Amino acid sequence: MVEDEEEDEEDEPIEAEVIDVTPKRCPKCESYDVVRAKKFAVYALFMVAIFGVGVAVDQGAVSFVFIMAAFLAYFVTPPFRCNECGERFD
Repeated sequence: MVEDEEEDEEDEPIEAEVIDVTPKRCPKCESYDVVRAKKFAVYALFMVAIFGVGVAVDQGAVSFVFIMAAFLAYFVTPPFRCNECGERFD
């Protein structure tokens, strides 16, 4: 009798919330072959390298300007890129 109750509990469906998310599509060619092109770790490594070069040549102010330019470029660049046509988009 106890085994029947355990089997009934196992057969009950699990209630889960279904999240309906449409995949990204390229606005130019309508392809679904889209990847995230921006990787913050790469930009952070680039900024650390710029800082290191600036300190090595005793040009901290110049390296700061280049770091700010790289930081601005990171936020202006669209995050997604289509693998079919190369289009970058939001």
